[in-house]
Amino acid sequence: PPYTMIEFDDSVADDANISNLDNKTGYKFGNAYKMSGHVNAILSKRHRVLAKVTKMPTSRKVEIAGQQVEVNNPDGEMTYFPLHDESSNFYADAEDMNDCTVAKLDGSEGDWMMYEPFYWSKGINDYLNNKKYACYSSYPEDEMPPIPDATVLTLDAIKETQGGWLGERKIMSGKPTLMESYTTDKAYSVCKVDVSGYRRVRFPSVPGTGLIGSVFADAEGNILKSIVVPTIGLKFEAGMYLIADVPERATALHFSILNTAEFDCVVLSHSDKIEDMEPDWVANEEHLCAVVGSSVVGSKLRACITGASTTASMTWTDFHYYSQQRGMQQIDALMHSRIANLSYAKYGRRDMQEQCGAGQHNNNRTTGGTAEHGMTDTIGYDEAYVINNKITNSLIDGLVHQYAWYKSRDEYGQATVVQVNNICCLGYEDIYGNKYDMMDGVDLPNDSGNVGKWRIWMPDGSIRMVQGKKDSGQWITGVAHGKYMDMIPVGNLNGSSSTYYTDMYWISTATVRVVYRGCDYASAVGGVSYANAHSDASDTSANVGSRLAFRGKIVRAQSVA
Repeated sequence: PPYTMIEFDDSVADDANISNLDNKTGYKFGNAYKMSGHVNAILSKRHRVLAKVTKMPTSRKVEIAGQQVEVNNPDGEMTYFPLHDESSNFYADAEDMNDCTVAKLDGSEGDWMMYEPFYWSKGINDYLNNKKYACYSSYPEDEMPPIPDATVLTLDAIKETQGGWLGERKIMSGKPTLMESYTTDKAYSVCKVDVSGYRRVRFPSVPGTGLIGSVFADAEGNILKSIVVPTIGLKFEAGMYLIADVPERATALHFSILNTAEFDCVVLSHSDKIEDMEPDWVANEEHLCAVVGSSVVGSKLRACITGASTTASMTWTDFHYYSQQRGMQQIDALMHSRIANLSYAKYGRRDMQEQCGAGQHNNNRTTGGTAEHGMTDTIGYDEAYVINNKITNSLIDGLVHQYAWYKSRDEYGQATVVQVNNICCLGYEDIYGNKYDMMDGVDLPNDSGNVGKWRIWMPDGSIRMVQGKKDSGQWITGVAHGKYMDMIPVGNLNGSSSTYYTDMYWISTATVRVVYRGCDYASAVGGVSYANAHSDASDTSANVGSRLAFRGKIVRAQSVA
């Protein structure tokens, strides 16, 4: 098959609500989740590397978080050589580690980074059925997976049709006829699309406050079916879409939209495959993202081992500047989402602090504790306890076990575990915990009509606005997901440290906020989905650091030399 599809069952609070539809493992099949197919193929292309900038990019001025900053264009070049998957202290220039060249991770031979390969993906929200889907394809860049047949309508196209758009109105559900369903409201508009002959329709919607919603009508204007997004247990924001089956005899769908909400498109389909309701594939570009947080060495930020911990207590503006000066950038919102999504696809669960451990409970962990273990991920308390029930049992906030463990063998070949301070998840050291990572290419303008929206700069320079939730200090239960599989928290249902996404979201609705990811210490609130949009670009903290990344031309060196 051209892609591997996984399913999230959002009707349950279990963090391990994920099923692999490719090999029938995981939650819905009542057995242990195993990754397979295209997910396996994508993950097998990922390696830790040492990389050097071999051509500096040009840059352009962009205003991010109220700051005029230089942003690098993707015309720079970095050259890398892979490290051995079993130990980052050696280059992968031979099969057997004994024959490999020793690699220096102190910055003298390049920055210690993860090679993240190209892949295709798309996400689908089936909100009314409490399901989300993620499709992954390892097809090469010049071979997009098949695009399903569908009719796609933009808002402009809808406005051009007869009676397609009615301003300052909304549809109230539960009325017998279309005429009785309209109410005036300056904040909303109603769109109408012809649905005759189609099996399914996808359309943007709004939370059903006061029974506002959408209706299918027949040719005479009788209501055949009403659709309302229940406001209780909400994991939805205005502008997110719904997918509905077209009722028999229905000729039109009339749906309410919030005027300030984003409007992606309407999709009409004859297909019975849910994934066909997202006709577009996203090309996730190859890039490099640092294995470890940034450290100041001399006058530069580097991804390296220093013998100490990573650098903190700098402003977003400074972390951005020193990353950009290297010809690089900080980790961005797309990378943040990608790491979370790939970790879910790998493990079939969302609680990475339990899966890979939470690490040592401080913000000053010595960098490089994962080096000698290469791409092997650490394990959490529960898995380690099964191997050795004498391991350190130290609960933080009564919710999460600190430290992490590597599986090992003793001198007699028996399974043992080794306790470490740093975590390794997807081959990244301390990708959550220790210190936050500041993020590039994203801010929250929080200006009129855009409160709570993440503004994301795409690699090609275009901008996407994605509505997130406005409630702060809640445990994440829903994310925007959609085509780009955005890890942007939505809705108002509150979770916990062991349910749903198992992490928290903090947000300020003051203007121009930057976004931090990953959290600090072994804090129970912070795993791979954690985000903090509370600070402006001038804030500093001893708990907040940064992580280098690079988008541009990536060249594999012929040899270690």
